Amino acid sequence: MKKFKWHIFFLLLFILNKPLFAQFTTPEQTIVSGIYTFIINTEWKNENTFKIFTIGVLEKDSSFYKQCVEKYEGIRIKNCPVKIQLYNSVDAVDNCQVLYVNKKFNKNIGEIAKKNQGNNTLLITNSCKNNRVTMINYNNILKKKEFEINDENIKQAGLKLSSRFFDFAEDKISWQELYMQSSSSLEKEIEKVYQQQLTIANQKSEISFQKLSLSEKQKLLSEQEMGILHQREILSLQQAEIESHQKEIEVHQKEIEKQKVVLIKQLGEIEKQRVILILLGLVLIMTAITIIVAFRSYKLKKTANRKLEEKNNAILKQKELLLEVNAELFKLSIVARETDNSIVISDKNGNFEWANDGFTRLFGFTFSEFIELKGGNIISASSNPNVRDAVNECLQKKKSVIYVMPTHTKSGNIIWIQTTLTPVIDENGEIYKLVAIDADVSKIKWAEEEIKLQKTLIEDEKMKSDKLLLNILPAETAEELKITGRAIPRYYEKVSVLFTDFKGFTKSSEALSPNELAKELNRYFVKFDEITDKYNIEKIKTIGDAYMCAGGLPTSNNRHFFDIVFAGLEIQQFMHELNECKINSGIPIWELRLGIHTGEVITGVVGKRKFAYDIWGDTVNIANRMESSGEIGKVNISGTTYDLIKEYFECSYRGKIEVKNKNKIDMYFVERIKQEYSQDEQGKIPNKKFQNALLTLF
Repeated sequence: MKKFKWHIFFLLLFILNKPLFAQFTTPEQTIVSGIYTFIINTEWKNENTFKIFTIGVLEKDSSFYKQCVEKYEGIRIKNCPVKIQLYNSVDAVDNCQVLYVNKKFNKNIGEIAKKNQGNNTLLITNSCKNNRVTMINYNNILKKKEFEINDENIKQAGLKLSSRFFDFAEDKISWQELYMQSSSSLEKEIEKVYQQQLTIANQKSEISFQKLSLSEKQKLLSEQEMGILHQREILSLQQAEIESHQKEIEVHQKEIEKQKVVLIKQLGEIEKQRVILILLGLVLIMTAITIIVAFRSYKLKKTANRKLEEKNNAILKQKELLLEVNAELFKLSIVARETDNSIVISDKNGNFEWANDGFTRLFGFTFSEFIELKGGNIISASSNPNVRDAVNECLQKKKSVIYVMPTHTKSGNIIWIQTTLTPVIDENGEIYKLVAIDADVSKIKWAEEEIKLQKTLIEDEKMKSDKLLLNILPAETAEELKITGRAIPRYYEKVSVLFTDFKGFTKSSEALSPNELAKELNRYFVKFDEITDKYNIEKIKTIGDAYMCAGGLPTSNNRHFFDIVFAGLEIQQFMHELNECKINSGIPIWELRLGIHTGEVITGVVGKRKFAYDIWGDTVNIANRMESSGEIGKVNISGTTYDLIKEYFECSYRGKIEVKNKNKIDMYFVERIKQEYSQDEQGKIPNKKFQNALLTLF
């Protein structure tokens, strides 16, 4: 009986787990379902940017592809819709998140892996023996472990497996448990899609119901249209009644017209009677007018005698006024005759009529000589190209116009003339004369030119002094000095300082004359200036053969530790290329040590007569020690700077090195930019990916 119970238990267990066993009927079905297990337990580095999750299938037929489409159609993975892409050849393979390779293509697995390098693609193979490039490889189907995981290749592809796979690898959980949990998630996704389809079906049903309701409303609208047609018929009947009434009105109007004719005849009779009455009235009025005219003639004669007397008195007053005006005119004639200014009178069209003696004294011409030579009109005779505009403005605005122009005298001298053109207006407000008064303003004009020249010279000198100041001090500090007369010291929490020094400079300089030495040093420092300017690094000073600069000041930024390393690499590259040329030419070479440290500093301007911009702090001392503890041709950086740049540069750890007056300090040699961020083979030039990363630091 006990043995029979165990048989029943195993039979029930088989029936309950039949769906699970059915999933493993064929290897392809196992892999199709297993892909979902790998996907949900794998993390892509850039999965937040996915818009479509693509599963690629590389096989010559489409059996596996069709099973994938059936399994994954409509679900979402990594919050993205799933796309199953079939590839029939290696050349057709494109960028995808997961690529399954049929075992018929195992001989091409090396080429496939190389093509997908850098694409963050999870590679799944079947019975592939080349485990150097595989990531997840199925083999020995239906055994305890039916796949192999190459964690190193997965990491190199920018992917990360969940800890559950490592638990599986260490036998902490079984494959069936891992697979069933993932399959359960897949079934939930399929169920979710099914629920969405049900929702869509319900919405379609609701739309059908709304369409039915709309049909009923259209039927109701048709009934309303029938009612409107009935009302139109009623309106037609009413309109016919109105037309009948209008005919009756026309009959009444004809009767009224007849009555009007009778009234007009009666009015004609009345009009005749009124004319007779008017004639009688006119006779009476003429008689009254005759009487009135006689009376007014008497009054007018009396008034005329009085006005004549008043007019005689007015004439006497005008005579006295005329005498006064003549006296004023005599004075004005003296002014016009004796003044050095030229006065010319012309009519309203600008035709010359008269000029005073000052005209000849000013220009050297008599008035008649000038008219014969230049013409008799103010526009044709003037040397001012804008005189027409001035005359038109004077005529339009009826106001004086002043303009200045150079002209030649009879003797050939150039003088500057200020002309005041004034309109003369009559009692009706109309212009009938133009008066032009010319004054010699040559001295004033020359003085203005001299002032303008002096102003230009002063501005040029100011620009030169500003440029000289900017060569000594940063722009912000120079502006502060010009405005306030002093520069306030400033604290910077994080600045990168670079020192360079030539090895054996004293010995090398003994073989050169002072001029040659200065010329050679200038050659190097000018190039260093160009490189630091390129990376927005502030040159601090040179001390003998030492060169000092700093990044992150006077304007703070968040990328100065990258810029200073770029500059250091480029300076050493310049030294290397220059020394190769010197060696080929048999010229002694100069070798350079270079050190960098990042930390806090104080900046300020020292000196009273000769300004000097400088920085102070322990950061400066450590940067100097980085240079003296470095090696020729290397970029030696502190551990502080290394922590800021290590994600993007390949560095060699030198260990803790003891420096003068300091404890031991971690030091690193910067070898190059990492290959994934480098544009060139030498690792000196950042690529677009690196540059985009730098943009995020602003």
